[in-house]
Amino acid sequence: METSCGVVLVNFGSILLLQYPQGHWDFPKGHVEEGDTDRKSTASRELAEETGISDIEFIDDFEFRTAYDFRHKGKRIDKQVFWYIAETETMAVKISHEHRE
Repeated sequence: METSCGVVLVNFGSILLLQYPQGHWDFPKGHVEEGDTDRKSTASRELAEETGISDIEFIDDFEFRTAYDFRHKGKRIDKQVFWYIAETETMAVKISHEHRE
């Protein structure tokens, strides 16, 4: 099963959504990589890579898992995503090449 981790980022009552090149909107997330110490570190790393935001405070005791499947190159992929909520006061977002807005 493919595993990713993501962040629902709250900033003064607003949440951050990113638009992917395929057109859909989603929260910042990405795959667990070698060297990630835990799922929150994966979520933090992906958020920083995709937005430039690293100054965050996770909400304690919140973890939500979603699971789904999709097709990629004709093959069925089972995926799970572990979600975390974090807050930031950072206003500037630097969108990576992976997103449109």
